[in-house]
Amino acid sequence: MFEKLKKFLEDDEECFVIGGIDETRIDEIERSLEIVFPQIYESFLNKFGLLIGYGIDILGCGKGAEASVVRETKRYRSLGLPDNFIVIQNVDEWVYCLDSTTGEVVSWDRDDKQFKLICNNFEEYLCSILLEAKKNWDA
Repeated sequence: MFEKLKKFLEDDEECFVIGGIDETRIDEIERSLEIVFPQIYESFLNKFGLLIGYGIDILGCGKGAEASVVRETKRYRSLGLPDNFIVIQNVDEWVYCLDSTTGEVVSWDRDDKQFKLICNNFEEYLCSILLEAKKNWDA
């Protein structure tokens, strides 16, 4: 799991992994959001915590006290985001979310409350968004 991402990060100096958290902390975050994370996102939190690079912030939880995924998910739930979605990236006008029931990544517009399928799975999404951001960064 995450072999492509690990390889990308090994060869890259612009991306930073902040964290890698244990099961106890993951359980606390799930309880805080009243949700069960898909296994792929749990593995991401355990291995990486959160990821920053090329202007991309993939939300999660670093070694600090506050989990960005909790803060942003609760914020957007207060704006109408359904409870089965986890905010994994905030780009202001919309957010990218992981659907805890299907594992799909979708975008959600807070104004029109519409979803758009972006990727069928989280790992594929991570690799594609980072590769695209790196290409744009280098351009």
